[in-house]
Amino acid sequence: MEISVIIPTYKPKSYLWECLDFLRNQTLSTDSFEVLIVLNGCCEPYQSQIKEYLSEYKMSNVRFFQTNVPGVSNARNWALDNAKGDFITFIDDDDIISANYLLSLLEKSSDKALVVSDERVFVDSIYQCSKGYISKAYQKFKTNDANSIFLKRSFLSSSCCKLIPKNIISDFRFNTSFRIGEDSLFMFSISKDIKEIRLADDAIYYRRCRSGSASRSEKTISYKMKICFTQIIEYIRLYLRFPFQYNFFLFLSRLAASALHIIK
Repeated sequence: MEISVIIPTYKPKSYLWECLDFLRNQTLSTDSFEVLIVLNGCCEPYQSQIKEYLSEYKMSNVRFFQTNVPGVSNARNWALDNAKGDFITFIDDDDIISANYLLSLLEKSSDKALVVSDERVFVDSIYQCSKGYISKAYQKFKTNDANSIFLKRSFLSSSCCKLIPKNIISDFRFNTSFRIGEDSLFMFSISKDIKEIRLADDAIYYRRCRSGSASRSEKTISYKMKICFTQIIEYIRLYLRFPFQYNFFLFLSRLAASALHIIK
């Protein structure tokens, strides 16, 4: 098995079926990838709905898990513990990928390289979308051969939009104590073994923008300060475990990014 696609979901709506529809139509052979769906923090009627969809479309390369423990980080960790692929890619249940997404990522893959895709942001339709911050970095480095993990740090803010070798992830997992910034923490934790960041050809990750999501709801200053402090402590803890393997400037940039969230 080459790729494990990990999809955490909680009380899914119709957007999950749209996400799976695009996975069913990938140009990469279904023999080359598996899909792990983790329903977390809820059960019925969602479990039956997912099983009915998988049965109707005969998605034999999909493995379904259900856990009563809520949280996207817990769901991702559950899937990582069960993934069989040599490479991992994360997809949020309300997002969509282009038909060539998995194949394009795989064609550029290496056991020491992170392969990233282009990105678009949409609300209702992928035919009416705009470029996100990852897309801006993608366009910048499409014609730039720089191989600095610090310069390409924008690609390390999210766990989605990329193909990650499982040997780089190793025993690292998402920190379930965080509901904000857990992606950046995870990507920093595995960054010490990333030797190169490559760009996939024409692969696009479509990120859905939903009002009312946890990442977009307003937070109080005191809450932001608490999150900032705990994030900085965790970054320092990670860095001190392998001080000569992590990129020092990337480390400093993550501390600065955590602090900046207070004033945003």
